[in-house]
Amino acid sequence: MMLMSPLVAVPNMRSGKLRGLAVTSLKRNPVVPDLPTFAEAAIFGFENNTWHSVVFPARTPNVIVRRMHDEIVKILNLPDVRERLLQQGLSPVGSTPEDLSALIKSESKVYAKLVKDIGFQPM
Repeated sequence: MMLMSPLVAVPNMRSGKLRGLAVTSLKRNPVVPDLPTFAEAAIFGFENNTWHSVVFPARTPNVIVRRMHDEIVKILNLPDVRERLLQQGLSPVGSTPEDLSALIKSESKVYAKLVKDIGFQPM
């Protein structure tokens, strides 16, 4: 058993190489609507969303970050791009740089706590 991105899982499920058990998001994925969420499968409180982002070095001028953001969002909103991503089980978002920063900070706290709670030690 393993967790994997819909980008990898969905094509392998469609080909019969993998059998999906549940999705890790809080709501069902429309590409695989028959798969329950973990909560529906009686594993309450578990959520793990795969996300992808574009990041830049910390000192990149804001005008460059904003321009790249605007162009990426335009691409994500092209009907053919959006449809292709949705068919692969992905949900294009195109959030703001500030939202991405907040997500990274939030996820870092969650996983730092997990590492501490399980007592993981580097080798």
